[in-house]
Amino acid sequence: MGAWDTGSFDNDDALDHLAIFIEAPEGTGKEKAPGKLALITGPLTTLVDGREKNPRGVIKAPDASVAIAAAELLAAALGRPHPAIADADQSDDDDDFAMARQWAAGRGRQEPTLARPQLRELAIKAVTLVRDSSELADLWADAQPEHATAWKGAIEDLLERLRA
Repeated sequence: MGAWDTGSFDNDDALDHLAIFIEAPEGTGKEKAPGKLALITGPLTTLVDGREKNPRGVIKAPDASVAIAAAELLAAALGRPHPAIADADQSDDDDDFAMARQWAAGRGRQEPTLARPQLRELAIKAVTLVRDSSELADLWADAQPEHATAWKGAIEDLLERLRA
């Protein structure tokens, strides 16, 4: 049984993306092995470009979950991490959240591309699309009201951290 809850990293697609991110090389990487920067920018760009090319197209739940995870990694690099990353024990080299925290505290903040306002705006646009018109949003809208409210709260929290 897979993970499924209201937080940004509370699903298998987001956790898989985080694991791939941790193992990726720095920078953009190569075509067959994307780097950390590409694993942040790629899902966000793909989601936003896909919506612009096909405004009536459906943003699938896995794509939405990966875009949310990518936006969370950007927020961490900007010094506003998700609690799972912020509270991770940095001495635990086997924990992806701890590794993400180490990356954000070190190289993540030194990557000039991550500090560009255009990337932050791209992330905000992608997260807003997920919130407003995705299969993931539809799944949460069909959930029990308290779960739908918690998911929306987690998305709004991410948007606030990206805007800060």
